[in-house]
Amino acid sequence: MGYIPDNAEWYLAELAMEITVHGARSNVLHRNLILIHAHSPEEAYDKAVLKGQSEETDYKNPKDQAVEIRFRGISSLNVVYEPLVDGAELCFVEQQGVSESEIQRMIPPEKKLDVFIPPTTATRPDQTLILRSFAAVPLKIPMRSPSSRPGMARIRSTGVRFHSVG
Repeated sequence: MGYIPDNAEWYLAELAMEITVHGARSNVLHRNLILIHAHSPEEAYDKAVLKGQSEETDYKNPKDQAVEIRFRGISSLNVVYEPLVDGAELCFVEQQGVSESEIQRMIPPEKKLDVFIPPTTATRPDQTLILRSFAAVPLKIPMRSPSSRPGMARIRSTGVRFHSVG
């Protein structure tokens, strides 16, 4: 087990939520990072599971296709070491051997950051999901490696490295 401070009360849980549109060629997996207030890792885990289960739903999309959102599990659970104040570090992503050109590609202009892009419908013709915001997701951390070497992106918040799945 990683180090958990005695006064720990905040945790970050990554929930794996699978979205399936009946008749679509593929599914979509959202990895939602949520903030959990708890006084132990066990309580944080239980609360994260309840939150994931509460997000499950079924509905018809505008093309009258059945859409299912299912909680698949918790892909990571980490303690937040710092008090939650403006500028507190929640976690970080570590990548090794990143070239200058890769770093430049990772840093988009301000107006291309996700918070400045207006919500839209799916852009691929085979997608029929309407993109929607999950109010429970205060933070999005892309886990894609900018290099062609899969698995090089890592997330670290407890002193233990977690390999990305994407």
